[in-house]
Amino acid sequence: MNKVKVIDAICGAGKSTQVMEDIRLSKGKRWIYVSPYLDEVGDGKTRGRIHEAVPDKNFQCPESSGGKGNNLKKLLTEGENVSITHSLLRLMDVDSLMSIKVNKYHLVIDETLDVISVYRGVHNHDIKGLVGSWIIKDESTGRLRWNYELHGDNYRGHFKEIKDLCDLGSLYLHKDTVLINRLSPEVIKTAESVTVLTYMFEGSFMCKWLEMAGIPWEKVELKSPIDPEVIKENVRENLTIARTPKSILKYNYDSNDVRNDYAYSSTWYKRHGDTLDDVKRGCQSFLTKLRRDKVKPKTFWTTFKDYKDMLAGEGYTRGTIVTEDGERTDPFVAKNRRATNSHAECNACMYLVNVYAHGDISSYLEAQGITIDNDSLAVSEMIQFIFRGSIRKGEPMHLMVASERMKELLIHWLESPE
Repeated sequence: MNKVKVIDAICGAGKSTQVMEDIRLSKGKRWIYVSPYLDEVGDGKTRGRIHEAVPDKNFQCPESSGGKGNNLKKLLTEGENVSITHSLLRLMDVDSLMSIKVNKYHLVIDETLDVISVYRGVHNHDIKGLVGSWIIKDESTGRLRWNYELHGDNYRGHFKEIKDLCDLGSLYLHKDTVLINRLSPEVIKTAESVTVLTYMFEGSFMCKWLEMAGIPWEKVELKSPIDPEVIKENVRENLTIARTPKSILKYNYDSNDVRNDYAYSSTWYKRHGDTLDDVKRGCQSFLTKLRRDKVKPKTFWTTFKDYKDMLAGEGYTRGTIVTEDGERTDPFVAKNRRATNSHAECNACMYLVNVYAHGDISSYLEAQGITIDNDSLAVSEMIQFIFRGSIRKGEPMHLMVASERMKELLIHWLESPE
């Protein structure tokens, strides 16, 4: 196969615009356009940006009736141009992949995929009972295959999803108790060409996944980019990083005033569930100060989802009208959510997480001889998140960062040339 082409450029540099123009000018090619953003790909009821940009290509969205996966399979069999979300791409089965290969589809992926995850469909206590009876482990690779000898090919029971993942070559066993779901490399290998639109690609799991799968990639330049340094300078001018409220700042340091770089990580939250009232007070203090400074905050914020309700406070809990068309939007946004541009009117952001790779995924990759750069991963995810707010439009935005580590990474990114 050809090398995966990676267009790596800062948010707003014109990646999507260029690719959509390339699609518009193409002749005789079939396309799959994949994005986390529904306003890019449409949802079957409303048209996405891809439909408006290249109307002559007649992009189709899979419909919910009868199951999106089945509808997608039908569209691919018929050779239609399709626009889908990341989650639907990850659910493709063997038949869909065959249609991609036969019809010589060209694949465009906007933003890196979540290619490696811990499979949660089975409780850890049940995994040992599965291995050896329902699924068979390859001792050299850890890869799992379905036990066809005992359960056949027509199985439709409780473990059907596991069977499908095994058939795709996506399921692996780690440390005998953790199931790892690795996106099948066939999703990439079956396409005629693959182009990935992203920023800070080397720090992503997708980069490591390509390395593990032996799939070569190369960076390609934008033809007529918006100067990335101009974009970053615009961020520098419009982003105000607030002084962290004392009730939040204090947890970044121990009794000897030594910085704790794991404060506000998922592990820290598990150990500090009884101190979250301090964090909530700090959030309210941040918003109160903005109001005193004559700023009317339209807020979006994030933490780990298990602690959302504990931290939700007055002024940033209920939906507020933030969009230009009056849409009522939930101020809370999942920390890794990239499937929305609906917070572009928000001028206040509270970032209450400290990002590290999941422990099981890190140890799994290390067992494969691959090391994750947690700092690159963290700053990449953080930049993607804050660009959900008004800063993406070149408008002022106020940011409060709970973790001193994350704040330091952001400041370093701001100070570095693009």
